[in-house]
Amino acid sequence: MKIGTDALLLGAYPKIIKKTGTILEIGSGCGIITMMAALQHPESRFLGIDIDESSVEEFKENLCNNQLDGRCNARCIGLTEYSKVVSNQYDVIISNPPFFTSDMLPKDHKSRISKHTTTLSLQEIVNSVNILLKEGGLFYVILPVPESEAISHSFKAVGFEHIESMDIRSLASSPFFRRIQVFSKGNFDQKLILKQLTIYKSQERNDWTDEYKKLLQEFKNF
Repeated sequence: MKIGTDALLLGAYPKIIKKTGTILEIGSGCGIITMMAALQHPESRFLGIDIDESSVEEFKENLCNNQLDGRCNARCIGLTEYSKVVSNQYDVIISNPPFFTSDMLPKDHKSRISKHTTTLSLQEIVNSVNILLKEGGLFYVILPVPESEAISHSFKAVGFEHIESMDIRSLASSPFFRRIQVFSKGNFDQKLILKQLTIYKSQERNDWTDEYKKLLQEFKNF
């Protein structure tokens, strides 16, 4: 399975999950984010949802191969539909959502689904997370910086609190290209925590920074 940097970073990002918490991943793809979080939280239960049937089947196979199918599951269903039919709410929701809003859609169908807001808008994410997340629950998301600012305004409009943010760049001289954000549904007694992460020391291949290696040390061989 091909794993992108965004998924690795969001999967490894430290999460506040209570011992027997319930976690939903939106747009789970092959399941890497759920599996990384499940390894860190062995008593919690996870569900990943995705609209691509082949990705869901790959996710289920990955769960079996990693002996995680007992407490993790995958379902082929869209987010808006799921938010209308499910009766329970979650302690934590995680998402690496689609983000390209350009009209230049890729020819590949799976890429079009995973990387464009043709199938899932940021406002739909906000509306559905508001329904699916328990009061006091946390939502973790990774997006390009412009989209992160837009979704932050939308979450604040429905009463969520922005409690953490980590800006990510390739090099110390590069602009930030991704942002991991954490939102709380309702009051969370914490001032906004701002972090930064630089991935590479130089343009040399695999010249990772110490902070990047520390974040991913449980999941990646350097």
